[in-house]
Amino acid sequence: MVQGNVASAVEELKPRDHLCLIYDTPEDQAALAASFLRAGLEKRERCLYVSDDGLVETVLAAMKRMGVEVGAARAVGALEIVTKREAYLRDGYFTPQRMIDFLRESTISAQRSGYQALRLAAEMTWALGDESGVERLVEYEALLNHFFREHACLAACQYDRKRFAAETVRAVIHTHPLVTIGQTVARNFFFIPPDEYLAHPEERINLEIDRMLRQMVALEQAQEALVRTEKLAVAGRMAASIAHEINNPLAGLTNLLYLAEGASSLQSAREFVQRAQSQAARLSAVTHRTLGFFRDSGKPQPVALRELVMETSEVLAHKRKLKVTHIQYEADSDVKVLANAGELRQILVNLIDNAIDASDPGGRIWVTAEKEGAFARVQVGDAGSGIPPEHLASIFEPFFSTKKNHGTGLGLWVVQDLVARQGGSIQVASHTSGSNRGTVFTLMLPAGS
Repeated sequence: MVQGNVASAVEELKPRDHLCLIYDTPEDQAALAASFLRAGLEKRERCLYVSDDGLVETVLAAMKRMGVEVGAARAVGALEIVTKREAYLRDGYFTPQRMIDFLRESTISAQRSGYQALRLAAEMTWALGDESGVERLVEYEALLNHFFREHACLAACQYDRKRFAAETVRAVIHTHPLVTIGQTVARNFFFIPPDEYLAHPEERINLEIDRMLRQMVALEQAQEALVRTEKLAVAGRMAASIAHEINNPLAGLTNLLYLAEGASSLQSAREFVQRAQSQAARLSAVTHRTLGFFRDSGKPQPVALRELVMETSEVLAHKRKLKVTHIQYEADSDVKVLANAGELRQILVNLIDNAIDASDPGGRIWVTAEKEGAFARVQVGDAGSGIPPEHLASIFEPFFSTKKNHGTGLGLWVVQDLVARQGGSIQVASHTSGSNRGTVFTLMLPAGS
């Protein structure tokens, strides 16, 4: 959902959400719980906090620091604090259905009092006791998902990772659609629907197989969607450069036709028209080159790297001129690779575009190619700012970006995927200082004849 600001993340939560907070320190627990309750009060939801570990005072103090009038909220019934004995362990024992009935009654009462929903924040350490029924904790968490589907209620179940057994934490993750880890509230890919989780073992296996197959298809579709998104982003970056390249001859064409219309003689008008035709030819060349650049045969074929690098350089010409960068191509011979031409273009566009972004004004970018047996070794390098060592391991991950104000964070992830589709591999070396300052990407691609 949201990464980097847990307060913003909990503001997006809504009735019927079932959130698991796995925390390592009381400070983490208090920060999330306070933000969760504050958001509920702001949305006119009745907030119910179940205390067990004595953390409630820390939570209330955090809420006060956020500007919440805790005393006033408690006085009017918008914020209610109860103990485990008043909620989960009434009469000294626990049953899932009785607690769900308690939540149902509390939700109905909140709505009758004019609140939009019931928002529950609960310390789950009560389940570490020896009271009867606490062993049914995970069953309860699974059943809650049925309850939330039909009632205006949401919950943040808080688990101290250091105190709960690893097996229990894993089961808790399986029964919550949303999980908070550090500063991230994430939709849980490992969530198991309640009907599957509570099914008979033999039936559960078949349900698990069905879910795994659905998730494989969904993951593949999501990956393809991300690739398409990055292709559109590349097209958008190219459009800016192409628009600038078209604008100059178009402006010249318009001016020349205007001059021809007001020419004092037929000869002058003819000269203006001839010059206008020259500008029209420039426009035609630009559009022809652009269409050729984005045309994709869909089949692997021998592709001449020199021609492709020149096309890429021309398409990125406007951006290069802004930074006065120069692209140098070096090869032992006319090296060809066996690849999908459209996908190879996208690889080069991403790598060279990144190199331009990283380069200082007047910087140099180079592309080299040489055959190594059945492969072509292609390098795209720059002498720019380099990639910090702590980021190198992450640059091929989706949504990771070192560009603060632009970029989707998908470019290099897509590049790695496209290189793999060609039957190749990609590696990176980078330095942020010294004589080797800059970045070099090395591609190993099947050689074409």
